[in-house]
Amino acid sequence: ISPVQAVQNVNDCLRERKIDFQDLKEQFKRELKVEFPQASEERLQAMAQRLLNEKLLADEKMARFPVQHESFRPNLSLTTQDRRYKEYFHPGTYGWMECEKRYGWSCCINFDQDSRGCEHKIANPDSWCLLGFERR
Repeated sequence: ISPVQAVQNVNDCLRERKIDFQDLKEQFKRELKVEFPQASEERLQAMAQRLLNEKLLADEKMARFPVQHESFRPNLSLTTQDRRYKEYFHPGTYGWMECEKRYGWSCCINFDQDSRGCEHKIANPDSWCLLGFERR
């Protein structure tokens, strides 16, 4: 195909597209005229063209990818439960602290014996037990 013929083909496609969507563009322009009454005709034309292009791109995307985020992998977060929880503990000892003149935890200097704990570990009741049995 010669370059002249290629340019004519592109121009023909653009002309057909403009004619096909002229009424939609006019509707966008009427709605924009209500929303922006003091806008110039050129500005209304540009905003209507931008809205039309965005709509056409969105339609083309929906035609190519009908369902958003579609994959063949099942969503396991809907069907599985995560029963993990945190167990808080004090790695130190609770005893008399001479510098504070009162009882407290040696790890975090918390004075309440029944405090929550300054460190935690994750407990999973569904985890596998890999300890095995004692052999004799």
